[in-house]
Amino acid sequence: MTPATPRWSAAAYGLMAWPLAWMALPMHLQLGHFLTVTQGLALEEVGLLILLVRALEWIQDLALGLVMERAWLQGWGPGLAWGAAVLLAAGFAGLWWWPPASWVPSLAWVGACLLVAQCAHSVLTLLWWRWAHGQPAQVRLRWTSAR
Repeated sequence: MTPATPRWSAAAYGLMAWPLAWMALPMHLQLGHFLTVTQGLALEEVGLLILLVRALEWIQDLALGLVMERAWLQGWGPGLAWGAAVLLAAGFAGLWWWPPASWVPSLAWVGACLLVAQCAHSVLTLLWWRWAHGQPAQVRLRWTSAR
């Protein structure tokens, strides 16, 4: 027997996968090529920068998981999600549209934007998972299939 939940809830949960993937794929697959080939940054520097940001993300996700759980239980989830969405959009846009090189060194700009975007993406992903976690097993199964 399936618990009674609105039909739109599975669609809403499934649709959240789209913008998260839309942001993650370019950051993980296309950014290195864009920075080295199009923008002329050194491959070694770009590789090290991406490695450092990803390593920091791995560490921060552990702490963010605890923070997001507490925030969810205190009802801060929607506000955090909106804030993280704005930061993700800003960080993502900054990766592809740069200020003049005389304002900020290119690698510093990319590092800051990538760090902001990755952190915001992690917050949104953790909140998204927590949203499903609070549902009964049958609902989680239906929601996961909607992704």
